[in-house]
Amino acid sequence: MTHFHSAPALENHWSADITNDPFDDFNLCIEISCENYIWGVIKRPADNSIILTVYENERNVHVPAKWLGQLLLDAETELPVRC
Repeated sequence: MTHFHSAPALENHWSADITNDPFDDFNLCIEISCENYIWGVIKRPADNSIILTVYENERNVHVPAKWLGQLLLDAETELPVRC
């Protein structure tokens, strides 16, 4: 797992890490976490789009929009194009 992004000092500490997805043939993905809970993942499927999946959660999740927007833009260059 490679540490990729950290949000600036916020109420909650957000981070993103590049890792391999064991459920998707170990392709690279970006796990998004806060307070040691992985709440979502960014993937690049075969159509080469960027997909954000947010996992179910029992409470509201407040994500810093500017940080998330930059993370999605950076994912286009950091996640390899799949064949």
